[in-house]
Amino acid sequence: MHIQLFYFAQIRQEAGTSTIELLLGDQATVLQALTVAVDLHGEAFRKLILTGSNQLQPCIILLVNGIPVPEGIRTILKNGDCLSLFSPVAGG
Repeated sequence: MHIQLFYFAQIRQEAGTSTIELLLGDQATVLQALTVAVDLHGEAFRKLILTGSNQLQPCIILLVNGIPVPEGIRTILKNGDCLSLFSPVAGG
């Protein structure tokens, strides 16, 4: 299945792009998608979005198709889903 990842703020800066498309197996979870993204973007990207125990960093906002998902990284994705990752933003 095909999904799109959209990156915002520091995540976009670390990835060097605002969006990527991934090809995943059926019944893939958000964590599996993030693992593939980490393989593409490297260790600094992983540390930004995941803890050492492969949990989502508490400050990261995760949306699937624009909607927060209570299951978080265990959410099962469907073909065509859009996964958005936001890191904290400061400014003034």
